[in-house]
Amino acid sequence: MLILNLAREWLSWKETRNIGISMNSSKLEVRSTSGDIIRYIDFSTMEQVSIIEVDDFKHLIILNKSEYDLVLEFESRFFRDSFRTLLEEQ
Repeated sequence: MLILNLAREWLSWKETRNIGISMNSSKLEVRSTSGDIIRYIDFSTMEQVSIIEVDDFKHLIILNKSEYDLVLEFESRFFRDSFRTLLEEQ
């Protein structure tokens, strides 16, 4: 299943970028705004994955063991929660 969600990826304290994110089987694909795959996270190879919702209701953090692997900012709580539901269904 390939459903594209729009978000901003946090890269550093001063840098973010607009991205598209989608689930394809057990892989989370991070895409550029032109649709090219920037990178992916393969959940099937991970021992432990944690998903953290930040109290501002817009951010979602995906952790691989104790490393921040992906920090996402969504337009609203609705979009963040919709994406989290999609992750949990996989």
